[in-house]
Amino acid sequence: MENELTEKVEQLRAELTKIGIRPLVDQPEYLIKFLRARSSDVTSTVTLMKSYLDYKGANPNIFNLPYRLKPVFDANVMRLLDTRSKVGEALVLFKPGYWNPSSFNFDGLLSAALITFEQAALDSETQKAGVLLISDMDSFGWKQLKHFGPMAAKKLATVLEKVVPTRVNGVMIFNQSRIAEMAWAVIRPFLSEHLRSRVTFHGSDYQYLEQTIQDPTLLPATLGGQVALLECSDLYRNLANNENLYKSFGYN
Repeated sequence: MENELTEKVEQLRAELTKIGIRPLVDQPEYLIKFLRARSSDVTSTVTLMKSYLDYKGANPNIFNLPYRLKPVFDANVMRLLDTRSKVGEALVLFKPGYWNPSSFNFDGLLSAALITFEQAALDSETQKAGVLLISDMDSFGWKQLKHFGPMAAKKLATVLEKVVPTRVNGVMIFNQSRIAEMAWAVIRPFLSEHLRSRVTFHGSDYQYLEQTIQDPTLLPATLGGQVALLECSDLYRNLANNENLYKSFGYN
């Protein structure tokens, strides 16, 4: 497996050179992260890396260093859970109902999502297994919806499918109101058929989630777990500790 990965890395370098793309970090572990995000298919990896670089060039304001995103993480909008799915996927918990648009705009939310997925992708187990996004729509209302139009929806879909260097295997949505369903109806047309088929709505039925993850007790109480409030301070601290690494990835 190690020899096969080494060969894939060299093939990827050669293909990138052919089309004039220079990776931000020309180190095996960086290239392997992108390869695993596309199941080690070199052609698909080239497409992903080109998309990543193109998006970064067009949207430098989304690639923010952690200290710029502290208000987002202080709002506990997003975090990596301390447990995984039973097949090893990392679990990203998204709580858009905690988003106060008067405190930070949608691009701030998107920036936090991107760097959270980047943080997850540093782990080799996550690189191999991918990520599940758990969206807890509790408290999501008109205040948030009026700032989530088609342009914002397209941005989110693009980042999830064409930018993050990991596989997003599915999106599980809980505690959705009619307003929350309207938000997902906005984003649906921008998702590929592949990911669209993996977006599932569960309301307040947490049984499927409990069957999916390794330790359901580590879920917040709003998802049937035993944790009163899941704070994002530990995720922010880990991100801040990796600031130099993110600078090498082109974050500013």
